[in-house]
Amino acid sequence: MRLWPIFVLIVIACSLIVSFTIAAFVGAFDPRAISLGIVKIYPPLSLPTLYPPWFVELHLAVFWFTAVFGSLKHRFCDITKPDSMLWKLAPKVPYWVNAHIVLTLILRAVFNQGLIVSYIGGWFAAVYVPIKIAIYRYPRTQKKLESIQISAQQAKEIALKNEAVQAFLAHFPAARFYVFDHAVKNQVGTCVFLQRKRRRERDGLLEDITLEVSIDLDRCETLRGKEIISHYIFLTNGEASSVVELPPLKIEALDEWDAPLDSFTLDKLDTAFDRYPSLRDAPLPVASRKAVYETA
Repeated sequence: MRLWPIFVLIVIACSLIVSFTIAAFVGAFDPRAISLGIVKIYPPLSLPTLYPPWFVELHLAVFWFTAVFGSLKHRFCDITKPDSMLWKLAPKVPYWVNAHIVLTLILRAVFNQGLIVSYIGGWFAAVYVPIKIAIYRYPRTQKKLESIQISAQQAKEIALKNEAVQAFLAHFPAARFYVFDHAVKNQVGTCVFLQRKRRRERDGLLEDITLEVSIDLDRCETLRGKEIISHYIFLTNGEASSVVELPPLKIEALDEWDAPLDSFTLDKLDTAFDRYPSLRDAPLPVASRKAVYETA
């Protein structure tokens, strides 16, 4: 809003420049002009001459479209308002305004409609109606996008076809399975296989080794070469956990995860902050992303 007075002054200045240009151009060919040496005196020009209808409408169009855009920006792009679905519709604002401009120009130039029909009608058809439709459809569209595209069992069956998963399960046949990001809105889902065991070095100390696999939800196949192995120890304290990551293991060296922990690693765990969420129910790759997951 602070820029609005500056904008008005700029428009007025441009308007005066154009009107003086029109006056000079029209007066130069006026036979009533009196020449006094290098000075030429023009007769007074009428207001329609200084401000022809197209020039007046140009002022109207500038202020009208600016006001429409400002009102939409205030409604959909105000960061001081609480997060809502209006924020999600903010990227559509430029499209609505551009459609309004194009439709208004077509109604005026092509169909020769009046100001009210062109501007008010164009606003109604290109801005008001699309906004009402978007607000009506958004919750339904979001509900559809949030729905599950494939079940956890289907995702597990797809992941089991991956060679890395087969090798992982050959070492850990009892590994637990998690899947997330498998809704309609996602193109790639994520599967995590978890093997967990207790360590004797500390009370409540647990060690995890996980295999993360990505799934192309459209083609229903894993993305080869995107497998990630994570290896870490952790202690859970209420709703938080302290985690120390261990050197990642290769698929062919998974049996080495029974190696004893050195004193440096244990000291690092003792001084670690509880900056991770609780890993009691889900492994680190799932819990750290705060993902909504399923198991199978």
